[in-house]
Amino acid sequence: KKKKNNTVLKTYTYSIISAMAKTLFPRFFLTIFYIVALAIISCQSEQCEDGDCINPDGIRVISMEELSTKTGKDEGDVWISVLGQVFDVTSGRDFYGEGASYSIFAGRDASPCFASGTFNEEAAMADMEELKEGDMKGIDHWRKFYVDDDKYLFVGLLEGLYYQKDGQPTSKLSRIQERLSSIETKK
Repeated sequence: KKKKNNTVLKTYTYSIISAMAKTLFPRFFLTIFYIVALAIISCQSEQCEDGDCINPDGIRVISMEELSTKTGKDEGDVWISVLGQVFDVTSGRDFYGEGASYSIFAGRDASPCFASGTFNEEAAMADMEELKEGDMKGIDHWRKFYVDDDKYLFVGLLEGLYYQKDGQPTSKLSRIQERLSSIETKK
């Protein structure tokens, strides 16, 4: 009878261990897998070298500090930003370079100026969300102009008002895009 009890106990113990192996161990290994995967993803979500950050989509994320150096001074590059999308407009230096009629755009995001058509310091500092509907209509036109024009090159996304350090849109940009979309559907 003792031998039969040992066999039953072994069978019962095996059943418990087998059930644990089928439920607990796979979960344990799955948990370890998720932790390792998250660690890898977080390491790859942003690669920065010498101030250049590349988001997971391979798009460069540019700091305001770097953009502010791209004004065309001393025959350097001229970059502008429209709703956080940065374009190299050096080929249009006569328009955007130092002292040119659109120099207000150089080295900054002057999206409100594109929207309002007013090219001065005060207009450049305006909050896009506070602009009138009529002023908002032009911004997407200008953004598309720079995207579509072959002589102006897309450089990356500007970290700040419209994009986060990882290149993801901010809630402000999402609200502006929703507003632009609702304006477009009213046409």
